[in-house]
Amino acid sequence: MITGELKGKVEHVWDAFWSGGTANPLEVVEQIYVLFLPRRDDLSRRHVGDLNALFESLQHRAFRGEL
Repeated sequence: MITGELKGKVEHVWDAFWSGGTANPLEVVEQIYVLFLPRRDDLSRRHVGDLNALFESLQHRAFRGEL
């Protein structure tokens, strides 16, 4: 059971969707997913870029015999 501050936040989000004309819970979940999907993709791309940079650095060090 959700109680306290978290319950208030969930109700606030639900009220915002309800007043915007969306009353179907499935549509609310879809909209929240659409809102956060681009953020997840950006973070994923950033992590892949960081891993590629680390891999290249390790390759260069291994080639020079530093590992």
